[in-house]
Amino acid sequence: MSRRAILFGSAIGAAAAAVAIGVVFVAGGGNEPKQADRTASGHDGMVTGTVWVANEGNASLTAIDAARNEVVTTLTGINGPHNLQVSPDGQNVWVVSGHDAMAVMIDGQQLALHGSVATGQEPAHVVVTPDGRTTYTSNGGDNTVTAIDVATMKKVASIAVGAFPHGMLVVQDGRNITPAERQNFKFVSWERVAEALQLD
Repeated sequence: MSRRAILFGSAIGAAAAAVAIGVVFVAGGGNEPKQADRTASGHDGMVTGTVWVANEGNASLTAIDAARNEVVTTLTGINGPHNLQVSPDGQNVWVVSGHDAMAVMIDGQQLALHGSVATGQEPAHVVVTPDGRTTYTSNGGDNTVTAIDVATMKKVASIAVGAFPHGMLVVQDGRNITPAERQNFKFVSWERVAEALQLD
């Protein structure tokens, strides 16, 4: 097993924080994760690309080659990675560190750190807008949502919301109900919901 370590610093408020990310390539050995049974998975050939997993309990991210059902690499050193999101173009992976109050952007092709941005306290989820220009984190520790400009890697807004915000979803604006690209959600206006539920 070979290792490559990357060290980075991020200014968080007045303090500076350093986080080490180690890239571990699984290449044989006794303690590696067992490969999933390809025939039992039932998705051979259906899913391609990389599946990213946030391993909150051991401060790591796992990248799995979906076509082969094999761990490609594990990135370590991100404390409490609670949630992650792949950018719409598939080039970057965003993850929030609930313990260090920051969002981290990883170059998904090079498996290298791109940068980090301070968020509100205890970020839980991260989403990226469809155009890839803005990233948002929900911050349960201070009841805010942080908006991050991806191009500059700067926090552009801290938005006060309800108590302990957690999950988030970027939805369509309603003008294009059935976009051509794949999606796992559909915008439905409140009027249509109220009508279906027969609400006054």
